[in-house]
Parts: sequence; structure tokens; C-alpha cells
Amino acid sequence: MNIKFKSIKLSEIVVFLVGVIISPVYLLLINNPILIPDLLLFIKPNVSGAIHLFFQLIFCELVLLVIGRSYKNTNNQLKVFFTVLTWLFLIFYITKSGWIINEAAIVTALSFIVGSCAQGIKIRISLIRVLLLALVQIVQIIIIW
Repeated sequence: MNIKFKSIKLSEIVVFLVGVIISPVYLLLINNPILIPDLLLFIKPNVSGAIHLFFQLIFCELVLLVIGRSYKNTNNQLKVFFTVLTWLFLIFYITKSGWIINEAAIVTALSFIVGSCAQGIKIRISLIRVLLLALVQIVQIIIIW
């Protein structure tokens, strides 16, 4: 029984780490298209949004956080479902404006879904993702400069 308990904790940690690094890795790959392997060329967007990809991902994180907080009296599974459903509905209107690309919105939704599956870990996953996005962008600026 103890082994099963440890494997559940290990799986939660793995899911947590995947949920946290999806957006920063996507930003890193799009900022450096040379690093994208041939197998993952489909993640490269055809168009760029009106604002920089970093700010698109930050905006998407903030909107998802606000939507998630609006369902505060709902149990967690329904909260994630309603948040993602609302987000997918909003993606249509947000991307039509041209400010945000579909890929940024979908990557953020995916990282939100994966991150919300790690319920045993009580850490603000959105905040960690935003900090990692900022770190990746700062490193990119330092390298270019």
C-alpha cells in the first residue's frame, strides 16, 4: 500500500511539472525556430499576433485565472470543465481580433488542464508558469542583447 501511495505522489509531481513547463517551452521553441524538431513543426504558427507572443501567453494566463475564479463555488472537476469551456468559447472572439494567435490560446488551455490535474500539490501553478515565461523571455533578451 505504501508503494501505491508513493506512485500517486510521483505521478502528481510529473503532471505538475508538465503543466508548468508547457507554456515556457512553447515560448522558447517559437522564439528559436531552429530548436523545433521536424516532428513538432506543426506547433509553429502561420501568423503572428498583434502583440508579442510572451504578452499573448501572459494575457491568456490572466484571463484563464479570472474565469477559473468566477466558478469558485463549484467542485474542482466541474470548475476545470466550465473554465476550459468558457475559454474555448472566448478563443473564437479573441483570435478574430488578431491580437492573439490560436496556438497561444490552446497552449495555455492545455497547460491549465494538465496543471489542474495535480490536485495533491497545493501551489499556484499559474503564478509559476508566468514566472517561468518571464524567465524565458528575460534570458532570450539577454542572449540577443
